[in-house]
Amino acid sequence: MPAQLLPAVEHPRRPQLRALTGVRAVAALLVVLSHIGLPDHAPQVAHQVVESGYVGVPLFFMLSGFVLAYSHPDLNGLRAGRATVRFYVARIVRVMPLYWAVLIVLALQRAAEARGQSHLWQMLLGIQTWSADVRVGNQDYNGPAWSINVELFLYLLFPLLMPAVAYIARRWGTRGLMAVLVASFGVQLLLCLIWSVKGWADLPAADPMSGHRWLYRNPLTRIPDFAMGLSLALLFARGVRPTTSRATLVQVGSVLAAAGITALRPWDGAWSGTWRVLSFGALYAVPFSLLLMSLATGTGLLARILSRPLWVTLGTASYALYITHRPIVEYMGADEIQASGTTWGYFAIPGLVGLCLLIAEGGHRYVEQPCRRFGLMLLNRWLPAATARPHPGRTTDERCADTAHAVTRR
Repeated sequence: MPAQLLPAVEHPRRPQLRALTGVRAVAALLVVLSHIGLPDHAPQVAHQVVESGYVGVPLFFMLSGFVLAYSHPDLNGLRAGRATVRFYVARIVRVMPLYWAVLIVLALQRAAEARGQSHLWQMLLGIQTWSADVRVGNQDYNGPAWSINVELFLYLLFPLLMPAVAYIARRWGTRGLMAVLVASFGVQLLLCLIWSVKGWADLPAADPMSGHRWLYRNPLTRIPDFAMGLSLALLFARGVRPTTSRATLVQVGSVLAAAGITALRPWDGAWSGTWRVLSFGALYAVPFSLLLMSLATGTGLLARILSRPLWVTLGTASYALYITHRPIVEYMGADEIQASGTTWGYFAIPGLVGLCLLIAEGGHRYVEQPCRRFGLMLLNRWLPAATARPHPGRTTDERCADTAHAVTRR
C-alpha cells in the first residue's frame, strides 16, 4: 500500500483473501436463519442464538471496509477523479442490478395483489433507510435491503475516509491505526450509553428515536464499523496479525466469545434494552476484529475451512443470498416453522435454507454477474482506467512491489 496518496492510478488486482470470502457466507447464513427462526418449543438459548443472527450485518460492514481498503489502498477521492468515478460506477454495477431486479418482482407482486406501491421511489433510489418510518426503512418490499442503502453510503465515503486513514498510518504508524480502532469503538460505546441513559434503548423499533432506527440501521452510526475495517486492513498490511501458531486459537476464541455474548444476552429485564443496542455492533467489535485479522492470514483451522471451494463459492454468492432470501422465507412459510409443535419444523429449516441458496446462486449467476460484466465493459469503454507513468530504469513489478509495501514504512 502506498505511502503517498497517488492521484489517478488504479491499483492492480491483489490476491483474493479466500477465508474472508468464506466468512461472508457465514454472515449471510446467520441473517437467513434469524429470519427463518426455530420452532417455538426449541430451548430458549437456541432461540437467542438464532434470533441474534442480525450480528452478521455489522460483520458485513467491518468486512466491507477491510476488503475495500485491501483492494483500493491508494484511492484518494480529493485527487483521483477518474479512479474515484470508476470506483463509484463499479460499486453500483456490483450491487444495484440484483437489488432492482428483486424490487421489480416484489412491486409486480404487490400490483397483482392490488396493494399500493407506497415509497417505491425511495426503494429505487436506495435511500429508504434514512426514513424515520420503520415501514419504509426496514419492512416495505424487501426488508434486508436497508443495509444495502448503508453500504451505498459507505461506498460514497470510502474515497474520502481512505486517504485520511492512510495518512494516519503514514504519520503515526501502528499506534495511529490502533487509535482509530479505539476511537471507533469508543464512539459506539458512547452512542449506546447515550441511548441507555436517555431511555431510548428500550423504545420499540417503530419509534423514531429507537436504538433500532439510530444505532442499527442508520448509515451515520455504521461509519465506526467501516472505519474499523479500514484500519484493520492497514494494520494487516503492516504485518500486525496473529502468528500462524496462534491463528486457530484466535479464530476459535473469537467465535466462542461472540457466541457467548449472544447466549448471555438478557431478553427481558432492566438491562435488556442496553444490551440490545450494544449488540448492534459494540459488543462484537473486538471478537470480530480479531477474527477478520486472523482469517485474512489464511492460516488456522477456521481459515482453512472457509478457504475451501464450497465456502468460497457460497461467499461469492452471499450478496445474492442476502438480497433474495427474505421474500422466499416469508412466502415459503417461516411462520409455520416457528409455530410448529413437532419436530418437522427442524427438518424444514435446512430445506428452506437450501432453497434460498439455490435461488441465490441463480440470481448471482444469471443476474448479478452478467450485469456486472456488462456494466464494467461500458465503464472501460467510456472511462478507461488511467495508467501509471513509467519510471526510468525500474520494471513494472518493482513499482508494484513498492506500492504494495510502502504503507509498512513509518
